Amino acid sequence: MSKNGKSVFDGLLAAARAEEEVKPEVSSKKIEGSQGKRQNPEYRQTTIYIRKDLHKKVKRILEDSGFEGDFSDWVEQCMLGEIANHQGD
Repeated sequence: MSKNGKSVFDGLLAAARAEEEVKPEVSSKKIEGSQGKRQNPEYRQTTIYIRKDLHKKVKRILEDSGFEGDFSDWVEQCMLGEIANHQGD
């Protein structure tokens, strides 16, 4: 504390509090009807391990092809294709 009873950090605290008051409120509401896979009970998170070079090649191919989904969408399509192949046996 300084001689006048104020801490050297009082200015920093005042500036931080003023900054908090200035911040605009960000709505936490999602767009109605949109739900991410993480919150969707129809999805289950699964972890797999693949080589880095394979992951990089597949992502590049998906980006170049204009695939309209993410990596998990592509994996799901591949898995459904395998199920269809086995059901035809």
